Amino acid sequence: MTEMMQQVIKIGTGVAAQSLGRNDIAGKTGTTNHENNAWFNGFSPRITTSVWVGYDDNRTMGRWAAGAREALPIWIHYMRTAMAGSPATGFFRPPSVTGPTISGGSNIIGVSDYLAGYPPVAAPTASTTSGAGTDIGDRLMNTIKSLF
Repeated sequence: MTEMMQQVIKIGTGVAAQSLGRNDIAGKTGTTNHENNAWFNGFSPRITTSVWVGYDDNRTMGRWAAGAREALPIWIHYMRTAMAGSPATGFFRPPSVTGPTISGGSNIIGVSDYLAGYPPVAAPTASTTSGAGTDIGDRLMNTIKSLF
């Protein structure tokens, strides 16, 4: 999970946090539908901080509102002070936690990397997920149910 959240800062919507000059931060931006709320939740090995931006009456903040635009700059400003003087330590990964290997550089996890009892399942086809009158939520739930 930490590695995924580090990618948000390395190559995702949180790249502005690289201005802190640290390699021990991770986080996630977020924005609700209609831009009513925006946030950034971020952490280092020593501190976790969340910033929310929005109106108490739940009105929209405007078409271009986003967690990376409204909340992340506040988080960066706060964390610059909060982490001042503390060395970048990196995140601890227990030796028992391993990651999957990638098959032949294809970015597809190899069959041998699945956990026992959870064999690979073919991706659903359009014919198994689409249907008249079925909304995306129903299709998603049906797809998830088909995996088990």
